[in-house]
Amino acid sequence: QSMAEAARLRLAEKLRAKVEEAKILREARTGEFQPITEEIIDDGAGHQA
Repeated sequence: QSMAEAARLRLAEKLRAKVEEAKILREARTGEFQPITEEIIDDGAGHQA
């Protein structure tokens, strides 16, 4: 049981690392960083920061 749990945790960690890596690569390629929230930061001059 604990070995299966450990294997699941390792798999989940690998998947998280893959997702994180893909996100970094996408941001580097597009030059745009995807915010985690949908929040838009407005600097008050009508520009989105």
